[in-house]
Amino acid sequence: MEMGSILERLNTALGQLYENESRLIQNHANEETIATHFAGYLKSLFIQNGWNVDACYNRDGADPKKDSRDNLILPDIIVHHQSSGIPRFSPENNLVAIEIKGHWNRDDRNIDVERLKNLKERYGYQYVFQIELNEESGEIIAVR
Repeated sequence: MEMGSILERLNTALGQLYENESRLIQNHANEETIATHFAGYLKSLFIQNGWNVDACYNRDGADPKKDSRDNLILPDIIVHHQSSGIPRFSPENNLVAIEIKGHWNRDDRNIDVERLKNLKERYGYQYVFQIELNEESGEIIAVR
């Protein structure tokens, strides 16, 4: 799937999130709660192409995802194939990883960037994004 198509879907889901769940953002709800709603909007946009949308998913019971320093990596949302004959850590199996941050969260965004880069390098995610939840609209940032 091409970057333009993915960005279109992310923007559509983000628009739906702000249209239908703006109270969560206004109330500075837990980011995991917001991510759950966002994932729901994404699911309808990716499932038609055979992709699954989940929180970090460990379908085969193997060790959880870790970075190069052996720290656990739990992305907010992933778009992937849950079950297939494709190797687990391949680009054909892992399409998108997303980290979400609310404007009220003062945590260092560089930690998320490093986590996303590790997911791309170690686990073959084709695209990785940070989503910044601002007061009136969200910003999608592609991590390279």
